[in-house]
Amino acid sequence: GKKLGRGTFGVAYKVVDTYCDLPRAIKIITEDRSSLMERMKQEYRALANVPEHPRIVRLLDGNLLQPVGFPYLVFDYVEGTDVRELIDAKKLSLPEAVQMGLQVAEGLVHLHQHGVTHGDIKPSNLLWTELGVKIFDFNVAVRAADGPASGGGSRKYLPPDFDPMIEATELERQDRDLYALGVTLYEAV
Repeated sequence: GKKLGRGTFGVAYKVVDTYCDLPRAIKIITEDRSSLMERMKQEYRALANVPEHPRIVRLLDGNLLQPVGFPYLVFDYVEGTDVRELIDAKKLSLPEAVQMGLQVAEGLVHLHQHGVTHGDIKPSNLLWTELGVKIFDFNVAVRAADGPASGGGSRKYLPPDFDPMIEATELERQDRDLYALGVTLYEAV
């Protein structure tokens, strides 16, 4: 497969599902402070019960690579460019930046309505595609059903009053997603 990128917790590749000859993105979890399996399960649980939406990269499966035991997640492969690259190259027009903001907001509304917060909205976690912008990389996503959570996010996209030691309510986590979208939109404009 073709390497798509490396993040804080793992590495992603473009692969071909030989059963149906379709491209997929596989994310192998290689890093975590405590448990690789828990890191994978958190992301899997967060996305498994969210209905399909055009603004969210769809999760297909999760398992363990044998014999090494690294957990992995399988997603729809989506051809596109991450929004960070477009911002850095000054390739986004004002109408495109506004379109990106509205589409990410649509995706966040869908996630929030289904009890999930992303926790790390930023340009490099947004994919610009022919079918519009898609949200990906749910490393630190949290389900409301899992209760309060602390930590999460990239410092630059967190509100000034953020304290990683204080457990955030679901509403506070939703607000953080929206704040991060605001910073992202500001950068894009």
